[in-house]
Amino acid sequence: VLQKVTLSGKATPAQLIRLGVADGETLGGGPTTLRIVAQTRRNGRGDVSVKADLTAAALTLSDLNFRKKEGRRAEGELHLLTEHDKPTGIDSFHVEGEDIFVQGSVRFAGEVPQSVHLTRLKLGDATDISGDIGIPRKAGEPWIARLSGRSVDASAQFAHGSKAPEKPQASGPPPGPPWKVQAAFDRVVLGDGGREVRRVSIDAENDGEITRRGVLTGQTRDGAAFTLEIAPRHDGRHLTVDTADAGGLLWAAGVVDDMRGGTLAIRGDYNDKAAGHPLRGTAEVTDFRMQNAPALAKLL
Repeated sequence: VLQKVTLSGKATPAQLIRLGVADGETLGGGPTTLRIVAQTRRNGRGDVSVKADLTAAALTLSDLNFRKKEGRRAEGELHLLTEHDKPTGIDSFHVEGEDIFVQGSVRFAGEVPQSVHLTRLKLGDATDISGDIGIPRKAGEPWIARLSGRSVDASAQFAHGSKAPEKPQASGPPPGPPWKVQAAFDRVVLGDGGREVRRVSIDAENDGEITRRGVLTGQTRDGAAFTLEIAPRHDGRHLTVDTADAGGLLWAAGVVDDMRGGTLAIRGDYNDKAAGHPLRGTAEVTDFRMQNAPALAKLL
């Protein structure tokens, strides 16, 4: 070892956010205790080890409906490889604590992160997945995710009382980066009280504004298959939804609680030349039972 440097101290969330380590939506609460050891060898290769006590910090992953409160134990560690003081990869990182376990690595290309391998991401009882995420090399290229696992919590996307979407703008850049995802999960949690679907498979592409193409298949809790497909067509996209358990699927999605059984068929077209990409089509439900009239009014 030619040189070895050890640093230790505490960093507030604001300091870590300014350094680009985290963002204000993910990190909050109290300070993080850090210990950093950097060493360089005579051949120019080196490494940086970072250990972090995250107990005082608050961690939030809103898309996965997860929050670690301040005071709950969590520790993290990261090992960065370098060559002539330039990063070449992260061969391991992990965070472990109450209700959280994250482990993986980051592959670099030309000193730039190229992909993230998630050996395991476990958050509470509802998310337990693994996979790989490709990082775009330049603006306009998509993030590419290939994921699988026992369970994923998507309930934040189906929460009642969520903020209404803003009115669409007629022009302007897309609101987010494009992405592609291929995923398979044993179950997807859509809400409390057992609202979930099972044996879910997803293959979709999004341009940063809308899902241009996608196929989602799965089963309701009673084992009935469902399919949702978005396919390009003419000046927009065509939507198809089919299931032999309309009540089970609509209950899992939080749309209506009192429907039992039924066959659901939705056919519609998005007008992608119009602001807001309006959808026009038909929804047909047959052979179902309703347990009370107010529920039927809600559905209509």
